[in-house]
Amino acid sequence: MIKIKHVLLVLFSILLKDIKSQNYIFEGRIGSNRAILAFDLSENELNEAFYYLEKNKTIIPLISVVLDTNNFLFYTMDANMEDTFSKIFVTMKDFRTLTGTFESNDGLIISANFNFFDITKIKHKFGNIALIDELKKEVPFQYVYTADVDFTERIEQYGFLKGDSVIVNVEKNTRIPSLIFKNRTIPNQKISDFCDSLAIEHIVSFLSCEPEYKVSIKITRFDAKIISLLYFVKWNCGYSDKDFYYQGITFDRNTGELMRLNDILYFDKPLSDTAILNDSSNIIDYEKQIRKLLQNQFNDATVNNCYVLNKIIFDQQNYYLTNSELQFLPTFEKAESSCRNNINTSIMFSEIKNNITPKYKSILIP
Repeated sequence: MIKIKHVLLVLFSILLKDIKSQNYIFEGRIGSNRAILAFDLSENELNEAFYYLEKNKTIIPLISVVLDTNNFLFYTMDANMEDTFSKIFVTMKDFRTLTGTFESNDGLIISANFNFFDITKIKHKFGNIALIDELKKEVPFQYVYTADVDFTERIEQYGFLKGDSVIVNVEKNTRIPSLIFKNRTIPNQKISDFCDSLAIEHIVSFLSCEPEYKVSIKITRFDAKIISLLYFVKWNCGYSDKDFYYQGITFDRNTGELMRLNDILYFDKPLSDTAILNDSSNIIDYEKQIRKLLQNQFNDATVNNCYVLNKIIFDQQNYYLTNSELQFLPTFEKAESSCRNNINTSIMFSEIKNNITPKYKSILIP
């Protein structure tokens, strides 16, 4: 498993445990707007009801009531929880159709008609992601929601390299970002696809976390050979479930592949792929060599009460690059969160030139 996604997958697995799956999903129209409605119906009780309109994809939680065997009422409350904001009255027939009306608090009444949604026929844009397959089984409403998301709203643009540039776009409702390149080469598309996959997983976490889940991307280096990203993820799901983290990701633009730390730093005892997967002693040795290499910088960091020397430094993607520095992102627990992304854990390329691999030496130290 790629380590870049470890924190996110752990967070999602925690959130998923608290989500009840809706056993009915319907697609149809409220007035002229395509809509998705989902709810759980068991033993004549309605729970976990939501709907959204395709035009804005804002998910609206519903309070639900079984009026009798086949007639249901769904409604929303105003911001002060003092009056109903809207109501949906529907009659279910053969567990396949819902017909009724939508009524707003200003007296507008329009039709609301739905048919059972066979989600097995969905051609999901991100169906190759393992998490999406899990959603299909466990939380089908979120499976439907993520099937056609797009990252189309431009936030920021970087670089103008002979017609090439990279753009940070967000999904319009969740504001979760991804990347798109002006120059659609195969390696660039590979990078975009990776960022899209990561963004989808963040969207799922957003849908599962109330009231706050935010993600931003800062491009710390962008040139013809390398792109390096710094993700900042912050959430507040209520009670004590709130935290944030930084995550660095760096790509080789010639191949579209992730650049691992041992692709850049070379020591007398190189760290092979086999060692990474099977030999923890080699990883420990590699980390010791990084500590030795950065001893002065890490000693300086302790002055600010960020005791880096006893933290995990080695992580294949726990770093990012700038035009002149390699910035490490040591692992700090929640109680020491102010030390995350501490500027004293960076080092100039010129200071470690003898330890940069030949493949990237001429790029990082021109």
